Order: sequence, then structure tokens, then C-alpha cells
Amino acid sequence: MLSSLPYSLLRSPSPKRLEGAQFLRNTHKHQGSVEFRVVRRAKLGLACTMRWGGGGSSRGDWKREAVTREQLQKDGWVALDAWMRAERAGHDGSYLDWEIFERVCKPGEMFFYRTEKCCAPILMQAEE
Repeated sequence: MLSSLPYSLLRSPSPKRLEGAQFLRNTHKHQGSVEFRVVRRAKLGLACTMRWGGGGSSRGDWKREAVTREQLQKDGWVALDAWMRAERAGHDGSYLDWEIFERVCKPGEMFFYRTEKCCAPILMQAEE
């Protein structure tokens, strides 16, 4: 389900547990949300662009789905002192900086997150 993609961690010191992590992101450039169900207990990472609530026009229903950084943290996601740079899906050569959060997730939990219009959060799992 998760695949290796060429992301680079920006903040030093980078969390060692994220080195070699597997990443999952939507490949469609306008699918701004990620939805997943946890099948086994795992510490997962979630990278979100720093454009909270932005990333495009307000047309459509996406604004009502968007969560804030504070809402994400209320859901138990802890902000790490780490960022990464990733190419925008469907926008060759265009990069954004992403803040990384982490959470211990339990089997059966389901998540749906949108933090901006177009760029969906990136799910990551480090080797354990």
C-alpha cells in the first residue's frame, strides 16, 4: 500500500525513524484529501503543506472539509520539529514544504483529512 518516493527531509536534526519511511500520496493533482483505515497498531506520520486552508480558490465544498493545524493536533497528531520538501503531484518541478506530524494509530481507526484545496496530506510509515 505504501511506496517509496524521493522526498527529502529539510529540518535538521531529522527524525531518524523517518529515514527510509514508506510514503503514500494521491497522484491526482486536484484530490486534496487523504482517507485511510488502520489495520494494525503503528506509529504513522502525516505530512501537511503549510498552506492551511489555502492552495486555491474557495469554489466547491472543500472549505467545509478542511481541518486546521489545531484540529489535527486535537485528533492526537503531534507536530515534529521536521519538515520535508516534496514535488506537487501532477506539477513536475513544482515543490512545496510540508510539516510532519506523528501519531500512534490503532486497528480499526479511520481517518479523513483535507488541509487545503489541492494537495492532500501525505501518509508515511517508518520501518519498525
